[in-house]
Amino acid sequence: MKDRGLSVEARLDAPDYAVERRYIAMELALARREMENTRHWVPFSYPGLGILKRSDWQKYIHELEKYSRELDRSEQDVREGLLPLIFMVENGHDQPVQNLRVKVAVQNGQVRPKHKSPTRPLRVDGAPNQANTPPLKRSWGFSRRRVKITAHTVEAELSRLEARDNAHLVSQTLHVDARHGARLHFEIVSSRTDDQGEVKLPAHAA
Repeated sequence: MKDRGLSVEARLDAPDYAVERRYIAMELALARREMENTRHWVPFSYPGLGILKRSDWQKYIHELEKYSRELDRSEQDVREGLLPLIFMVENGHDQPVQNLRVKVAVQNGQVRPKHKSPTRPLRVDGAPNQANTPPLKRSWGFSRRRVKITAHTVEAELSRLEARDNAHLVSQTLHVDARHGARLHFEIVSSRTDDQGEVKLPAHAA
């Protein structure tokens, strides 16, 4: 296998909008049915026992409708170039690499770390909604430190990457405003080599 050195890949981390809208439709139907079947005189809520007031279901309906509007805005943002990205540091060597200092610089655009992707509202009955994907598990001894995120740079130090392995540069999805032809460039200094190059944006969103 060809040695590809060290690199950084940007992966789009947008919601699956079709799946989320189907979820909203099913939850709205459930909530409206349950609200109609709930007696008006229920004085309190106890989700663990399945006891919910009509107002609980009504609040859940409002949260689902709000989530639907947030998805619409998010989809439009992504279409226009405000991209939710995860940055993966990749070790293309056949040997482990230690003490990686990684920096991604953004030109003609900016990072918006406070901008968040929409998330499913909590289920009113306490049931899991499977909205969150578990983080990637790292091997023992891996650490990430000196994380720094500004409008134009993302930096971190990774203690180690195994051969042909990868890891998140930072532990969150970052929105990058690429609406004006943004270009991303990486620099990596490690115990093995120094590498630099372009971070390509996801093809269908570039």
